[in-house]
Amino acid sequence: MKKFGISVGLIVVLTLGYLGYSIYQKNQADEKINHYLVEQGLPEEQIITISEIRYDEKLGVYKQYSKRITTKKDTEKCRQEVIKAGAFLSGEKLQNKESLTTENCELAYYCVLDLKNNRVTVQYVISGDGTTDSQKINAQFAYPLLGK
Repeated sequence: MKKFGISVGLIVVLTLGYLGYSIYQKNQADEKINHYLVEQGLPEEQIITISEIRYDEKLGVYKQYSKRITTKKDTEKCRQEVIKAGAFLSGEKLQNKESLTTENCELAYYCVLDLKNNRVTVQYVISGDGTTDSQKINAQFAYPLLGK
């Protein structure tokens, strides 16, 4: 019975250790991404997180942390454009102004920390579609020079 108790205790300690390490790694990755964004000229007080940082892995291909953000300026610009047009950038009709939230802001930055290269990249997303078109990026986003 003593061996069983030791085994269970060891499993609990290892599980808690792994969870603690995972949380630590996530926080470190979040800090690296935020530091990169600030380094590239995006003021920290402008950052609004749309989706929390998460770990993505495809065995043998990539290991990365990613999160989606927007900014206060982008949210306000999107809000004004949607209200003026009466429809979202995707073309969907606006039902009421109160339905406009940060979560449905159609101007987003998809940030990825590649663990293999220890490098952060940013992709611009308009209405769910990534774009590399510099004209669209410059016209739509408040901070178009990230990653340049």
